[in-house]
Amino acid sequence: MRLLTLPPILFSLLLVLVLLVDSAPAQVDSEERPPNGVDLDPDNFLEVTSVGTWFVEFFSPYCGHCRQFEPTWKELVTEVYKMPNSPLSMGRMNCAVHGDKCGDLGVNGWPQLNVYKNGEFVDTFRKARELNLLKEYLEKHIDADTDTETHEPPPPTQKAPTRVPNPDGKVLKLDGRSFPNEIKNGGGFVKFFAPWCGHCKKLAPTWAQLAEQMKNQLTIAEVNCEEHGALCRAEDVQGYPMLYYYDDDGVKTEYTGGRKLEQLQGFVEKVLKPSIQEIGLGEFHTELRTNEVLYLLLYSPTDTRSTELVGKASGVLLGSPPVYMSSSSGLASQLNVETSSLPMLLVFKDGDAERPAAQWQLKASYNAEDIKFWLLRNRLPSALKLDSDTFQPVMNPKHISAPLVVIAVVSERNRQNVISAIKPIGKQWREGEKYGKRDVVFAWMDGERWSSWLKSMYGIVDLGKAETPSVVIADHANLVYYDVEPQGSKIQLTHQSIMSTLESIAKGKAKAKHSENFFERTVRSINNGLVVLEYYVVNHVKTILFIVFLLLIAFVQFVRKALSDPAEYPDVHGGTVRYEKHGNGYLRKSNRVD
Repeated sequence: MRLLTLPPILFSLLLVLVLLVDSAPAQVDSEERPPNGVDLDPDNFLEVTSVGTWFVEFFSPYCGHCRQFEPTWKELVTEVYKMPNSPLSMGRMNCAVHGDKCGDLGVNGWPQLNVYKNGEFVDTFRKARELNLLKEYLEKHIDADTDTETHEPPPPTQKAPTRVPNPDGKVLKLDGRSFPNEIKNGGGFVKFFAPWCGHCKKLAPTWAQLAEQMKNQLTIAEVNCEEHGALCRAEDVQGYPMLYYYDDDGVKTEYTGGRKLEQLQGFVEKVLKPSIQEIGLGEFHTELRTNEVLYLLLYSPTDTRSTELVGKASGVLLGSPPVYMSSSSGLASQLNVETSSLPMLLVFKDGDAERPAAQWQLKASYNAEDIKFWLLRNRLPSALKLDSDTFQPVMNPKHISAPLVVIAVVSERNRQNVISAIKPIGKQWREGEKYGKRDVVFAWMDGERWSSWLKSMYGIVDLGKAETPSVVIADHANLVYYDVEPQGSKIQLTHQSIMSTLESIAKGKAKAKHSENFFERTVRSINNGLVVLEYYVVNHVKTILFIVFLLLIAFVQFVRKALSDPAEYPDVHGGTVRYEKHGNGYLRKSNRVD
């Protein structure tokens, strides 16, 4: 070979060069790396993320936010690859394919961006998903990694094992002993039932399907109230089946929506999302188009108190309507909110970005309960459909006073015309003069589906078949309603007719009609009296016992007096009448002559 004919010195130099090239680290062009980061799955996640620092996106290809974020994610991956000597790696996991693994990792919304170091979870990115904020966030973690390389790491601490809810995907049966540990310390969705209840039997297979769907995400449980009556009474179970959702702090909220699988699953998916999420300028307008009601907290980047308070208070909404927060000065400027007035809580309705339906400047004196009350008062759109899913939040709301409800009865014939008419009226009421202290809700109701109920409650018999719809103003808390204007004619679906009637109601001039007959009202009054008495007895046991003791003493004294010897009694005419005993009787000895 010609290589062997080279001079010894040249051959030696060539051999050294080959060895140096072979031992040099291979340089990987950033263009050869995956443009979206490393694809992660349940099989490789722990192994891949166990070395170094990783920034991982958990996403679903069916998620609108994820698709919107994808260009930013690709650009971020490219920027990270360009960083010289960066200790950061990028990866992503498809939660539509690997849902169980995402659940195990605590992913409760998409897209979710987590930082892992040497296989351990470090933090979740919670600000607006904008490139500059993401780069700033990652640079902090890169700097932290660089600092730790020059310092001796602290001794490892024993990490408490993460509790995975519903690991088997089955309904958990609870009793008085297991209930506090399983639910009040970890949250869950609980069905309280009785074996003889027909509605409970009908719900049972759906409840089992829900438990399977919520595997590794949320505890789905049930309590048999025939066997565990004390627990059901303690949880204020008043009917069967009763469904309560418990958050991580054990605070319960009654579920009053539909009981089909997709309705229950939709509810659970909402409550599992973070109660408040960061949003950017572009995302705000997207969300506004897809939500009838949307809350927005505008705050300064250094303000942590407001975000914590609103996040805590917004849990009462159970994910609907959504609550977002933003520290974007551009968004605040577009909404004409001065930075000096921050933090500001706003609510937008009906897709109107020009003018918030209500806004509230948060002051230092406000607490989470104040914010909760404000959120609940503003949670409904200008007008909505009244049906079995919305009845309880509208007619019997929790934590706030029951409103007056303007109900327009619709049919297939006039549905669109009625809806088109009532929404502007609701908006005009919201923006105009208010009458009285009570809130007013505007709604339409299907006169054909709810014909029997409308007839029994409000005496409506046309069932929405007429061109001009029937309109009533219901005071459901008192089971009364109004169906005529102050002048005596029927209420019309017009701004003037409805507003004049509301003003008359507020001034106490309108004459209410009862939804119950005389006998029903009498029975309800007696029942309410007994409920009040029961409440007083239960909550004032010592006072009641003391009163009973005094009455008992008075009764004993009366009996003793009645059975004692009548030796001396006052005379009705004055003086004293004395008696002397003779044999088995008494003879009267008077100090005066009759």
